[in-house]
Amino acid sequence: MQAVIAKLFELRDLSPPTIVPALVGEQEQQCYFLDNDEHPGSSRIAPAPVANTYPVEVRSLDAIVRELRLEQVDFIKCDAEGAEVGIIKSGLNTLQLFKPKLALCTYHNDDDFVRLYEFLKPLGYSVQGKGFLRGPKKFRVHTLHAW
Repeated sequence: MQAVIAKLFELRDLSPPTIVPALVGEQEQQCYFLDNDEHPGSSRIAPAPVANTYPVEVRSLDAIVRELRLEQVDFIKCDAEGAEVGIIKSGLNTLQLFKPKLALCTYHNDDDFVRLYEFLKPLGYSVQGKGFLRGPKKFRVHTLHAW
């Protein structure tokens, strides 16, 4: 995808974005990623190297912001198939320093909206849920917006 994104920007005569070749997560580590070319939605992190996996570094949001020497973070949008809570928690310093607006998917797990709400409110965020999906046990808030 990195090459495709770079090519799209080149075709539009735009400066390419900085692409960090890592996953974002709460625990910095190396993991393995399994691409599923036939069903990309089934691509996933594998706990150990198996056939057709490749190593990927997991970095915290704070570490990426720090290493890129970003002077401002205005907005974070995250739809990470259930990993949103860990990703946002990995950016505590970023959230406190820049207070970016947030749009986070919260429908992947029953308690994602509540966990994110309880993490963000003490940081001074206003939090609102948008839309509902019916989960196996209850309705789930689709998206969390915070500012």
